[in-house]
Amino acid sequence: MRVHSTKHKVCVTGQTGHILRGVLKIKAWVEVARRLELGEVIFCDDRFSIIEQGSDIVSEYARTQQQMVVQEAEGYLDLIMVFADRWPVTPALRDRLAERTLKILEKVEAIDIELSHVNYLRGEALRCLEKHQEALVPLQKAAQQDPANIRAWLALGWCYKRLNRIDLAVESLEESLMVDSSGAIIHYNLACYWSLACNTEQALHHLAVAFDIDPNYRDLVDNEPDFDSLRSNQDFRMLTGVVV
Repeated sequence: MRVHSTKHKVCVTGQTGHILRGVLKIKAWVEVARRLELGEVIFCDDRFSIIEQGSDIVSEYARTQQQMVVQEAEGYLDLIMVFADRWPVTPALRDRLAERTLKILEKVEAIDIELSHVNYLRGEALRCLEKHQEALVPLQKAAQQDPANIRAWLALGWCYKRLNRIDLAVESLEESLMVDSSGAIIHYNLACYWSLACNTEQALHHLAVAFDIDPNYRDLVDNEPDFDSLRSNQDFRMLTGVVV
């Protein structure tokens, strides 16, 4: 985390700054709604047009309320997931935040809102609650509505793995490759799933592709239990640089 101070403001960057922005933006949207009710001109950017007094205020207000809901849901999930690898939140707090995400998303209606993203957020909240079977429905919708949403495919694979359906986990990520085969994380996860399925050839193939795209994935192999069945394999040792 870095903190920069000037005469007029303090700026926090890094992961902590990301989370703070995720939380504080909720308060900002409350002010947006208040000013919309007054019919004021409040902003102009790449998402919204200038909002003025007149007949458009009702529809703009409705769209802005929907955007507020989505932003709030994103903020709750950020609090769960951003530091999950190193400093996971307690299960009780995680569940409260995930339940709050689902509750707030109930307010979303089809008013210029990207439904794929909303379904993805629902699926992620259910995944955080470890309701993997329930999470499949919104995640499948998200992937079908926006096949380029790589995160939806990854989450689907994650859930299928926990449901002991490695075949469907593989199928999900292979469908993702049909849209975009350039993501190292897709190939790395496929290598994990093929390893669990005892298909050494496919596991090594996708692991090699992941390394070619992003060599940093080599650093994850030593602590990846999904590759335990391959550790005695000579080709795996050569690929990962393990000294025999």
